[in-house]
Amino acid sequence: MWLQIDTKNAAPSIRISFTDHRLTAQGGLIVWSHFLREKKFRQQLREVLPHDPTSPNAYDPTDVALGYVGGILCGADKLSRVAWLQSDAAVAELLGVEAIASQSTLSQFFGVFTQKSCGVLPLIPTA
Repeated sequence: MWLQIDTKNAAPSIRISFTDHRLTAQGGLIVWSHFLREKKFRQQLREVLPHDPTSPNAYDPTDVALGYVGGILCGADKLSRVAWLQSDAAVAELLGVEAIASQSTLSQFFGVFTQKSCGVLPLIPTA
């Protein structure tokens, strides 16, 4: 499709096209996501998270954790603002998670942690 535009200093037409690619203001997350994949962070996180979901509909705990971290990187300062990213399907795709969890799911996720389970988090290698 071509749209004719008359201008003095530019070409008389511009090309307008459409794509199926998702656009997001949070596109910089791809660098962070690639870094985490290279470090095998998901596998390391899975080994130390104290969660054992029993529901067949439950999110993978590593997806919830990665969605939360992604929300923080996008500037969220509350669980509700992390959950707001559910409306941006590209964010979940960039992070490699099923979906960004809701505020109630995030609250339940953090409710599982105890002092003992938090003590193993430093065991995740940092290099």
